[in-house]
Amino acid sequence: MERLIALLNVSKHQSILASAGNDTQKANLVGRQIRELRDTLGVSLTKKAGRQVSLNDQGNELAGIISNFFDAIETFKDTTSKNSATYIIGTGSSIISTALIPNFKKIRELSNEAKVIFKNRKSSEIIKLIQMGELDIGILSRQHCEGKKIETFSLRTIGYSLFVPKAFEDQVPKQNPFLALSKIPFATLEGEGELKGLLQQIALKNKFELDPVFQGTSLVQVAQVVKAGECCGILPDFFNTAFEEDEVIKFSLSALKKLRREYLVAWKKETEMFKHRIKADAVETIRQVFREL
Repeated sequence: MERLIALLNVSKHQSILASAGNDTQKANLVGRQIRELRDTLGVSLTKKAGRQVSLNDQGNELAGIISNFFDAIETFKDTTSKNSATYIIGTGSSIISTALIPNFKKIRELSNEAKVIFKNRKSSEIIKLIQMGELDIGILSRQHCEGKKIETFSLRTIGYSLFVPKAFEDQVPKQNPFLALSKIPFATLEGEGELKGLLQQIALKNKFELDPVFQGTSLVQVAQVVKAGECCGILPDFFNTAFEEDEVIKFSLSALKKLRREYLVAWKKETEMFKHRIKADAVETIRQVFREL
């Protein structure tokens, strides 16, 4: 399947290098896939002009046959009563646990009962995995999409807030809620990172030292400790859905504006060749879920 798609891309972009986004390493992989097709069929598929390799007449004829084949497959699938598509979605564990899984029933309904696989992946890896075909869709911040040849739709801008168990509400200074981190048991992520670095800067400015009583490997763990009523914590705003209304108080902190990020849903245009309903079934479904968070 990947070899057939590679041939279609070369036909569309008119050269192997252009189909690989002018990435020589990726172009070598595409070239190998085309050669494997040539060897399987016993037919020459490419021609060379200078340093550019493109499809010859036979290669372009085969690309037309493949395109018609994919169209016929999708027409066949559309005539069946059951949606057989499977969409592999990559994003961070916090979004999977807090935004996607709680809305799984809605995702299935809006996606025409498509099958879904969620994969926990770092934002820095997602675009590469989409381009390699290991993911169909990614949910990630815009900063990781800049300059990448990928299809995207904006979802929403997500910031961070202070979540405090109701039992500690009276200990939160009204004028400066951030000082609660010096008065109430505090949970955060272990190790160093942008969030922890910013919190340390703000604490220094307010003349106290951060001393978390719990450090977890994920924001989901931090939220679980907050939900247990043991600690306060700084969490993305979409963690609202992880708590009952009477469990926590949420405080917006202007000092955390630097952490606001616009999140996007991303996919590869070529995926539409063999999953032609990806936008209608999957992308639009994710946009709807995020609108209602």
